[in-house]
Parts: sequence; structure tokens; C-alpha cells
Amino acid sequence: QECKDLPQPIVCSMANVCASGGYYIATGCNRIFALPTTITGSIGVFAVKFDFTGLAKKYGISVDHITSGPHAATYNPFHPLNKLVKMNLSQNVDRTYEHFKSLVAESRGLEMNEVESLAQGRVWTGREAKENGLVDELGGLERAIDFAQRNYTKGEAEVERWPKTENTLEHVKKLMETTKGGMLESLKLIANMLQNDVLNSRKPAILNEYDATKHLVQTILENPKCAETFHSGNVLLIMDESSALSHHVLESYEQLI
Repeated sequence: QECKDLPQPIVCSMANVCASGGYYIATGCNRIFALPTTITGSIGVFAVKFDFTGLAKKYGISVDHITSGPHAATYNPFHPLNKLVKMNLSQNVDRTYEHFKSLVAESRGLEMNEVESLAQGRVWTGREAKENGLVDELGGLERAIDFAQRNYTKGEAEVERWPKTENTLEHVKKLMETTKGGMLESLKLIANMLQNDVLNSRKPAILNEYDATKHLVQTILENPKCAETFHSGNVLLIMDESSALSHHVLESYEQLI
């Protein structure tokens, strides 16, 4: 409902798995994209009731409570799972399941009996979901973004990714402020961070940025005295590539502080 209440249209892009609660949220979107191998569907509801009465009795723990009605203690773990509790749980599950199916029927333009044939907790691949009407199109995040730009903007909207990530120089500034070992100790931490990120990253654009920054930091670490001379105000008539890169990263850092 919160998705529907937003003034902006919402385009959903399903990744590897978007089932059950994930699909529940997707029903409020204006367009749903899924990968052919996405696991989706799982339109169903179940409930879990913990019964600690036996465990409490074993350790001599006695729990008492006052209820406002016969079903008030249904989800209380120290209330036994008796026939009345089971009946209430079953009714709550059925009611929530019917609501889930009604959202799917409204969102996908299907009859309730059609939704029932697709629900019952069944899972579908993205390709199957496209065939049975649970998703609109096959494609990944880039295709979903392209659709949103073409249909809901003037075609030139910028993509803003969340959650926000700090750039490398912002990391440098924070580490400089918090690390007692000074500049070189901070740069060592950053070099290790970048090395790990490069090894773990599979995104070419991020990999290139990290490779470049890693090279800058390592240059300073390998020749710290050369890097420190950039603060002296001396005129540099000639500079090799590594020194130039070191000078660049230090100047960038100074602009931040």
C-alpha cells in the first residue's frame, strides 16, 4: 500500500530471488521486471507459534498473565498450543492469504480463481512468471532503469543509487581524523581496503576506479619522503608519472580538509 501511495511510479527489478514477501511488495509496483532465472511467486502464508510451556515447567518457571479475550495470548510463547489457539492461528493465516491473493489479482488483472491456481506457495522462474502473468517483462536492472527513463521521465534523468557510498577521498579524510598513527598509517589501511575491494568486486566501472586509487596510495607508501616534499612549496620542474599521481592525490585530500 505504501508503494501505491507514493506520488512517483515504481518499477520493480527482481534479482535472483524475489518471492513470498518480495512478491507481496512487488504487487504495488507499476511495472515488474524479472530475470529468466529469478525465483519468484511463493504466494502463500504460514505462521509459527512457539510453545515454551514444557521448557519452562522443566526448569521450574511459572508464568501467569491476564488476557482481555480468549485469543489474546495466541502468540504468547508461554501459552500452550491448544485447540483454540490452533483455530485462531489458522483463521489468521487464511485471512492474510486471501488478502495477499486479492493484491495479486488487483495488480495483475487476474480473477481470484486464477490467482489461486498460481498461488498455494508455488515458486516460479522469472520466465514462467512472465508466461503466467505474474511479471511484465524479462530483463535485469538496466532494462528496468531504461524503461523508467523512457516512460516516466523526459529521457535524460540521472540515475541515483541507494544506499549512498562514500568516495575514496571521503574515506581518506575520515581515516586521517580517526587514526592515531598519522597519514602513512591511514594510507596503509586504505590500501588494504582497496585491495580487498578490488579482489571482491566484479563491476568493471568500480574495479577501474579502485585500481587507479590503489595505485595512487601505493605510490605514496613506497616513497613517503617524495610525497612529503609536495607540502614544502618548492617548484617542481620535472616529475615522473608516479610522483605526479602522488601529488594529485595529496592535493585532492587537501581540498577536502
